[in-house]
Amino acid sequence: MWKKIFFTIIVLIVGLVSLVMYETSGMTDVSTEFFIHVKTKHYDDAYNMLSKEFQNSTTQKKFKDFILQSGLTNFKSVDWDERSFENDMGKLEGVVTTKDGGTIPILLNFIRVGEDEWKIYSIYKKSAGLTNIKPTGILNDSSSLNDKSTTIPSNNQLSILVQENMSLFAKGINSKDMKIFYDNISIVWQKDTNVNSLNRAFKLFMDQNADFSILKNYTPIFDKEPTISNENILLVEGHYATSPSVVKFKNSFIFENQTWKLIAYRLTVE
Repeated sequence: MWKKIFFTIIVLIVGLVSLVMYETSGMTDVSTEFFIHVKTKHYDDAYNMLSKEFQNSTTQKKFKDFILQSGLTNFKSVDWDERSFENDMGKLEGVVTTKDGGTIPILLNFIRVGEDEWKIYSIYKKSAGLTNIKPTGILNDSSSLNDKSTTIPSNNQLSILVQENMSLFAKGINSKDMKIFYDNISIVWQKDTNVNSLNRAFKLFMDQNADFSILKNYTPIFDKEPTISNENILLVEGHYATSPSVVKFKNSFIFENQTWKLIAYRLTVE
């Protein structure tokens, strides 16, 4: 019996690895083409492989300057140590080897455009020597390239972000235990709260057996233009067109570990 269970676990692991490899194969193909364009100095072609959000935040000149300073023009090969995807976002993290034998740690974030096409959403190149915790040489959300260290995601990305967190919130309310929600908020917020505090904060919804899972069938409507504060806090306000009561949300996010994480969450039903 134990052998059977052990074999089943192995099969599941192999299946998950195969799924990740399959789902991220499009990203690896894009990254290979991107590095070839950089290597052959076809910077315009490389720039065209960036997402619209990336291009809106970074001019072609700044992009070319970054590439020239990064050492990526000496590209020889790349090995990806980590691959992941979630909905329409993906990530490749690994090491570029240059012609002279040097290595460059790099992280590429991707966004899915259409059904099967991936675009590069951001590029992170870690700097050598003494640096602070935040890596330098960041395209798309670097303070060296923009006034703020992050840029506002597109409406499509914001919808996905709001829906993902609403789904986690709904699961917590339905199970009367906010641990799944807590595990996915920012580290900053986690340090300032705990699961019991969240259970108390949302106890009214639990006592009323409120079922927010139905909101997966609705698209969030943004009532105000999303903004980023001087402290790089992304504020998103909106509602769901439910009836007769309307669900309103006010989410605050912080950019943490290359993704937006909740730092505050407010939900009302009116």
